[in-house]
Amino acid sequence: MSSSTVSTQAIAPAEFFAQLAAEDIGPFVGVPCSLISSLIAYAVDHGQEVEYVNPVHESHAMAFAAGSYMATKKLPMVFMQNSGFGNIINPLTSLHQIYDIPAILLVTWRGEEGYGTDAPEHWIVGEHMEEYFRAFQLPYRVITPESWKTDLRDMKEEAMRTRKPTVICVRKGLFAKYESATVPGKQYEMTSADALKMIKSELQGSVFLSTTGMLSRESFTAEDTPDFYMMGSMGLVAGIAAGCAQYSDRRIVVLDGDGAMMMHMGLLPFIGARNYRNLFHIVIDNEAYSSTQGQPTVSPSVDFALAAKACGYASSVRVETAQALSAALKDLGNTPGPILLHVKVRSGNDHHIGRVSDKYTCPEVTERFSGNFS
Repeated sequence: MSSSTVSTQAIAPAEFFAQLAAEDIGPFVGVPCSLISSLIAYAVDHGQEVEYVNPVHESHAMAFAAGSYMATKKLPMVFMQNSGFGNIINPLTSLHQIYDIPAILLVTWRGEEGYGTDAPEHWIVGEHMEEYFRAFQLPYRVITPESWKTDLRDMKEEAMRTRKPTVICVRKGLFAKYESATVPGKQYEMTSADALKMIKSELQGSVFLSTTGMLSRESFTAEDTPDFYMMGSMGLVAGIAAGCAQYSDRRIVVLDGDGAMMMHMGLLPFIGARNYRNLFHIVIDNEAYSSTQGQPTVSPSVDFALAAKACGYASSVRVETAQALSAALKDLGNTPGPILLHVKVRSGNDHHIGRVSDKYTCPEVTERFSGNFS
């Protein structure tokens, strides 16, 4: 495996996007990763300079890229965290590669050194990243501050020559820092940490599952109960909760996030149709991807409570204040489900709080959680 060391001569986001423009590459479309947070922050702040598109799922980014190429013949760049690489396999192999639709994929390399390095959800993909590129016939370059312009041009030329996707792979520390002036959800009074403390206090005795990233970390910090703290599989926590609700009479509480919920909103009609009376679905919506440094989501235009009601949930409520949240938890606590509670909070999280993986392995999380049903 290649060394994970990156030169201290980090690439400025402005220089990177200037080079994309010079090579006529765009739009810049995808799902965030902290390793490219400065790129996304710059793109968000410079809409006149960078065509930035933020779909809610990596496969949606691939689909958008396919459409944009066919409409313009301009080579798009699709960015993603390598833990999300699995989400593009279907559109890669059954859309881009068989219809001859090129793109450059910018894939970050979390967990490059394998088990025990980085968060657990990156270990397997990180250790075998280059093998996956080869298995799916993706020409690639692991770019460096010294080689990136040449590598970018080579992968562009290869993509356009073959009419197939190619990859530039990005290590930690490659890009210089850039702080965005855009702060999503700043108009709301509650923080997600405050909301989670109230939820876990009011709904004591429930079985909790929490989505990946900061929400699981904040739930764990609020109270270390034997929850299913997800590390990875973004957007699927409600599906796991449905499987629990199917075979238990206990109240199952899903702690979801806006970015995660939108990744797999198809779970709403599934849960509504199954009519799980013991399922309480709570969406903590800060209009941002908290774990990857707070890039904006598209949730400001989404009413999760209305969507849930349209999908067959028995009850759904939206709240924006601590007082309203307290009242809703009391009102809905014993109401038959499925219920969805949409909680608006402001963005901004304490990234210094502990990780679940600092205390428990993933198998230990499973074992503790399974004890709820013994």
